[in-house]
Amino acid sequence: MAKKQLVDSILKLYSKLGGNVSEVLGTRSNISFLGTGKSPEGFIDSTINIDAIGALGKNKVLDELKSSMGYLTANKLNDVQAGKLYENMLKIDNVFNPDIAAPVQQFSNEIDALETMTKNKAGHEFITAYVDDIYKNAGVTASVDVAKKRGAAREFLFTMLKKETDLLPQGGTLESVISPQDYKFIMEGGGGALGDPLILVKKYFGDTIVKRLPLNSDKEVIDTFVENVRFTKDRAGFPNDDPRFNPDDLPEFKHGGLAKILEV
Repeated sequence: MAKKQLVDSILKLYSKLGGNVSEVLGTRSNISFLGTGKSPEGFIDSTINIDAIGALGKNKVLDELKSSMGYLTANKLNDVQAGKLYENMLKIDNVFNPDIAAPVQQFSNEIDALETMTKNKAGHEFITAYVDDIYKNAGVTASVDVAKKRGAAREFLFTMLKKETDLLPQGGTLESVISPQDYKFIMEGGGGALGDPLILVKKYFGDTIVKRLPLNSDKEVIDTFVENVRFTKDRAGFPNDDPRFNPDDLPEFKHGGLAKILEV
């Protein structure tokens, strides 16, 4: 059975897309799911074709989603299946609501563009400047601080791999949502600009976390930072499972003494 937080996020996204949750409740409660093998539920097992989604139109897509939502509300999906459903629904949301798509989805599109540029020799200069700007915006004003910020970002990612957090759009741990390629970058390094630890922090956790990461990668400092940010609300008071949650508008830390520690 999928985690409640993930289920709640999917239901809210379904409502945002225009679906009626009451219509799917109980529609699959008397059906045994198909286990671990491939199922006929494309939204659960496959990566959807964005072009096809746009051609079908929202009403047809919502009709197609009803079956998968029925399995979800009947508690017949595991975390992997529900995660794939949520991933596909985020793509649908990005097609029909491009201006208010989830922050991670927006950044993923940005990364897709950068990955295309890595195949083009002329794009390398742009990517280098892009990464430099991220470090500058994160408060790195001296070259000696680049390594410190990068080390803190790497330690933060290591720590967050198995930590439950509300900072991710679908909740859960970083390990449960991260791509295999990004996981390899964290564990083994490499990947060039796109494998840079600070770029990965931005990709999965947003600009605010990037800016607030300390220049100190000591375990005690990072652990303290993690515990202060992994369950939080934005300045407007919206929790992460609310579609209005803004990960780039988090409040300041409440503990006055912590600020000095994090700036070391």
